[in-house]
Amino acid sequence: MNQVLANQAVRLSAEQAHQSNLKSIETSVKSINLNVASVVLIQDVIYRSLTEVREGLRDGLQVKNMAIYVSDVLKYSNQMIDQAKGEPYLLLFAEENMQWSKRRLLALTEEVNKLVLTGGKEVMMDYVKRDELLDMINHELILLRASVYRAYRAMHYAKQNGLLKSLNPYKNFIERDKDLVNEIFRNYNYLQR
Repeated sequence: MNQVLANQAVRLSAEQAHQSNLKSIETSVKSINLNVASVVLIQDVIYRSLTEVREGLRDGLQVKNMAIYVSDVLKYSNQMIDQAKGEPYLLLFAEENMQWSKRRLLALTEEVNKLVLTGGKEVMMDYVKRDELLDMINHELILLRASVYRAYRAMHYAKQNGLLKSLNPYKNFIERDKDLVNEIFRNYNYLQR
């Protein structure tokens, strides 16, 4: 009877840990979905606001770059979701980057909406304000693309290196100690000459 009760206690704690991990994974997936939705919203806002002046901006390098950045963000986000399908714990390695990206995207969306809604058509016709808006959006999209790529690579390396190696808090200390030992040996050999 004691063994059955001990087994039941272990199983209950394992189920609670599993439920906790599932909630964390669900939060990460929601964060990724929110980021993708925000990117699509920004793309839609940009498209609607630039429709009035598309003839003047058709060949603009910035607009072309924005489309490339948005497609890169979507590509990396989809790759992250594909990686997480088989091993959902990998989303934990991307969560910090995705939270940062979410904050930046919400700020960018708010700024673009405020500027376009308060200025109306005149904002897009004024080339100075339009160029400032495009510069700001390009800059934010570059940062977003870098953040999503960093999150994707963190998941990729965690998958490649394994969970335990990726979670090792002493990994940096060990590498630094190895470098110090190698430097001591190099200096010792140099001094012997």
